[in-house]
Amino acid sequence: MHYEKIRKRPDRYEDVQRTLDGVRARKEAKKKKVEPDPPLFRDEDFVAPKGDKSKPKPPKKAAAKKPLRGTPKLVRRKRV
Repeated sequence: MHYEKIRKRPDRYEDVQRTLDGVRARKEAKKKKVEPDPPLFRDEDFVAPKGDKSKPKPPKKAAAKKPLRGTPKLVRRKRV
């Protein structure tokens, strides 16, 4: 019983108080409604104008890939 009376309360320590303040700040920030940031670029910058009637270019064919070898390449080693 005596020990409980002289023991310091954990919420009075500086580290604990800082942690609790951080938790409260995050909780308050979560409650506030966050507005989305304005876009960096306008949509008109990327959309082709309506008067442009050019044909879209066909996609390029990918270069043929070399198949992987089933067996290792034979290499002649010099004997020393």
